[in-house]
Formats: sequence, C-alpha cells, structure tokens
Amino acid sequence: MAAALCLLLAGTLAWAGAAKAADPAPFRFTLRALTSTAGARRLAVAVPALELALAALLVAGVAPRVVAALVVALLAVFTAALTRLGAVSAACHCFGASQSGAGRTRNALLAAGAVCLVVWPAGALWRVDAAELAGAATVAAGLACAWQLTTALVRP
Repeated sequence: MAAALCLLLAGTLAWAGAAKAADPAPFRFTLRALTSTAGARRLAVAVPALELALAALLVAGVAPRVVAALVVALLAVFTAALTRLGAVSAACHCFGASQSGAGRTRNALLAAGAVCLVVWPAGALWRVDAAELAGAATVAAGLACAWQLTTALVRP
C-alpha cells in the first residue's frame, strides 16, 4: 500500500510540477490573485521546482517520513490558496478543476495518503520487487482514474 501511495503522490506532484514548468503563464496568473506580480513570478518558478523535487525524493526514498510531511505541508498551503481563491472569486483550474471545492477535496485525499506515508514510509521504489511495484502502479492508476471519473460525474 505504501508503494501505491508513493507512486500516486509522486506522479501527481511530477505531473503538476511539469505542467506548471512547461506553461507557467496560467499558474502565474492564478498567483497574481494571491500575491504581488513579483511574488507571482518567483512562486511560478519555485513551486514547480519544489513539486518536482518532492516527487523525485518520494521515488528515491530519501528521508521518506520528512518528505511525506513536506508533501502534507505543501498540500495544506495549496488548500489554503484554493480557499483564498474562492474568496476572491478566482479559479485555479488545477488538473482541470473549475471549482475550488473539488481541489480542496483532492488535496485532502492526497494529504491523507501522505500522512499514511509519514506513519508507514515506502522507501526507495526501486527496492520493491517487480510484482509488488506493478500492483502498486495499478492501484495508483486506479485511484487517479477513480478521482477523474468521480469529478466528471459530479460536475453539473
């Protein structure tokens, strides 16, 4: 289970970080609703770098409890930002979400997974045997698909 959670969190962070790094303009626009133009510019570089670094550290199993705790903290900051965006009637469009409620729910579920990794760390994924890793990847992909299906069915 820890390997599946690790893959899910690392994949989510890597996807989010790569998307923001590849096209920072939408993220920077969202950040401008929360901070100054200069702050938005700096955060548009720092946040994707942090997401990618945390994803790599999760997969590598470096200080797994500390990294998982940092993921919890990052998700808490993202959730606070989503709440603030809702208060100013702005949307983040994170992973296609048009409402901050879905983003907060997603973050809470991911944070719950990260808390599990604080308690039961996964370690380096390349030390997991192939059958367990394949099972973990299947579970992680299934959870991601279940989230996408649920959000698609709930949208008005």
